[in-house]
Amino acid sequence: MVTGASETVSEQMSEIRARIPVISRHDVDIGRVEQDRLRDIAAGLVADEPSLASTDAFGPRVAPSDRDGLALIIGDHTETALMRPEQMLHYDYRLSVLADDGDHLVIWGDRNPAFEAYRQDVLKLGRMHVHQLPLARGKPHPLSLDTAEGRALSRDVIAAARATGHLTIIPYQGTGGIWHLAMELAQAGGLDVGVMAPPPGLARRVNDKIWFGHRVWDVLGRSARPTLYSAYGPSALAAKLSALSRRHDQVVVKIPSSAGSYGNFKF
Repeated sequence: MVTGASETVSEQMSEIRARIPVISRHDVDIGRVEQDRLRDIAAGLVADEPSLASTDAFGPRVAPSDRDGLALIIGDHTETALMRPEQMLHYDYRLSVLADDGDHLVIWGDRNPAFEAYRQDVLKLGRMHVHQLPLARGKPHPLSLDTAEGRALSRDVIAAARATGHLTIIPYQGTGGIWHLAMELAQAGGLDVGVMAPPPGLARRVNDKIWFGHRVWDVLGRSARPTLYSAYGPSALAAKLSALSRRHDQVVVKIPSSAGSYGNFKF
């Protein structure tokens, strides 16, 4: 969904670019008529599926937001299909470039003091508080305040957030688990908690490659995307592969909810 760029977002982007150089390659200007068309598409999607835009289940103090106050940064890949635990741990520090002085980062793997020093002293990105959570049965698990580690983290984060009156969670993906954590923190700390992600219904839909592919058609037209077919069940998939292989040298099967090419199989 397209909205007008606010001064706050522009200032935040300028600040990030000042710390991490971003070299622009393409400038895209979306005109008023095109913005109105995209808003109409978005309104139609919400009319058909109201839960796409809803966060009501998480209470009045939790909402999508731009960054405000202290940030809790969570690169949680536990709900990414087919990604193995040892692969998830490689991404623990990826979102740390978004941390400012005093922000909190959650990791599941081993801490890397050399990288933390490089980030703070060489890149000058500020000091962050790192919370290392243990692996549960060899696999990272969604963060919850029901665990001893979650309760300890919440005490630290809530105490720090009260100084600003607001907490923002910056997740890898705005899943239901992340939004539930925001609700827990809001209730435990008496805080307004923003989540820098779309509502969970929309986040789930966007990560569905079939649904997203149809939105590409809506926005950019049918020529903007390769031919796509969906199949439910192994028999239907085998039949579709057999038919496509007669016309194409290569066929790729993609698991709709995976990421990072882990769900791609080339035939």
